[in-house]
Amino acid sequence: MKNFPQKFAQYVRLVVFCFFMARISLDVRFKGLGLMPFTLGIFPCAVECIVEACTAYWLFGMPWVLCFALGFLVAASGMTAVLPSSFGLLTKGYDINPRITKILIVASTLDNLIMTTLFHNFAVVFLNQFKILLVLTTEAVWSESTEGGRYTRIPVMIAIGLAGGLILFVPSILIYFLKRESLRKTLYFAYFCFLSIFVPIITEKLGIPDSKYLMVVVASYLIARINRKRDHELPRAIMSKIWSIGMILLFGTLGAQIIVTQIYRYVVWRSIVVIVFGILARFIVTLILTFFQVLNPGILNFREQLFLTILSLPKGLSQATLTYAMLSYLLGNPRVPVLADDLNAISTTAYLSIIITGPVVGLFVANFGPRLVRAKLVPPNPLSIGDERPEQFDDRKVGTQVNEAVAQGNPEVSLGFQPAPIQNNVAIPNQ
Repeated sequence: MKNFPQKFAQYVRLVVFCFFMARISLDVRFKGLGLMPFTLGIFPCAVECIVEACTAYWLFGMPWVLCFALGFLVAASGMTAVLPSSFGLLTKGYDINPRITKILIVASTLDNLIMTTLFHNFAVVFLNQFKILLVLTTEAVWSESTEGGRYTRIPVMIAIGLAGGLILFVPSILIYFLKRESLRKTLYFAYFCFLSIFVPIITEKLGIPDSKYLMVVVASYLIARINRKRDHELPRAIMSKIWSIGMILLFGTLGAQIIVTQIYRYVVWRSIVVIVFGILARFIVTLILTFFQVLNPGILNFREQLFLTILSLPKGLSQATLTYAMLSYLLGNPRVPVLADDLNAISTTAYLSIIITGPVVGLFVANFGPRLVRAKLVPPNPLSIGDERPEQFDDRKVGTQVNEAVAQGNPEVSLGFQPAPIQNNVAIPNQ
């Protein structure tokens, strides 16, 4: 498609990615969870990244910086792939500890933010050696500067991003104090659109383009915090609707550029080996951290720890978004033919990580989840799932009452009926 508006498409992808960063930032909540989300959001994905980078270097022979870019990309978790299976357990009457979901959401959000940021930085460092544009940003990041100048400017960009996020958050305080809910919804919608659409333009004009993502993340997180006691779901609901439209724009503009040529067999099996080694490393580290319950003793029992560990394994949105965004442009770029094999390996590994982990973990949770969560509370009401049955129909309580009555020699008390009288070895029905 020679006439495809490349510059406009790149800007659309940039805006949608800002929406994505804002959306996941709204899910960060720490109350009542201590530091466990931090440990589970940093250490497992870091170990998985290192293992996958080393395995990719061994199997594919890519440069180390590109191997770590692959590791940071694949290591980001995507627990949303198994949420439907977990919800299915709830509708069947099983009791899932709510702390599991909270810990997973916060940990998954943190490792997504960390992994996507590091993946972006590693990809920029490598790709700027060829002086080409990274599709996630519309500018060449210091391609003509020295290596030392590039790395010394990174802390400055972080500080500017934090300060800019605080400044952008201030106007949203006025929205919080408005009484009309409809007006708050409208203004929050406009505010998130401003963050995602105009912040990239403003940072570009000011010469601080690399701070835009951090500004969006900080401002969105603070908005979620200030709304935690009043309509805490309002910003998330608005961003979910925006993101549902953004995904269509993202994949639509990317699909017009991607040309699928060929996936080689040797790339597939090597990618599977990279994924398996990384998943095993994450599983072991996560299980160890939850088993010893670092900094938070007594939160979960062993079955719940195993259940949480399994739910943290699948991949999803981050791999799909970042892989499409970076590789769609570069795979067809004639200026970098030397990258074709390496980028094919990265994209294949990312796609297979979604295809393999999501369905497998989802099926495991659906079939073996009941053995890992708490006992079944009450059978679901066939007319309305979630309605509680009367106390006398609780199977566990009835069984307990029967055992106590039998031990006291009076079984008919707990059974709820009087036995029929017997005369001449014949039972006479009760009148």
